[in-house]
Amino acid sequence: MTMSNKIVLGDNQYGKAEVRVVKVTRDTDRHQIEDLNVTSQLRGDFQAAHLQGDNAHVVATDTQKNTIYAFARDGIGSPKPSSCA
Repeated sequence: MTMSNKIVLGDNQYGKAEVRVVKVTRDTDRHQIEDLNVTSQLRGDFQAAHLQGDNAHVVATDTQKNTIYAFARDGIGSPKPSSCA
């Protein structure tokens, strides 16, 4: 038995931490500032990325950051943790 037969990949996750989102609402005389640090966390089967170098199911962290900015454009709302199962 070789050493590589003993290695088992477990659950894997990665993400983009501490993306700063600042939104200024100027629709009244008094402007409102919302300032958040947002973290995205992706989980899944990334075995192909680790063993074959196949990144087809991997979302780049810059893409995650830009997605956070795109969602923030529609309104931040109240901050709350969420997960997509």
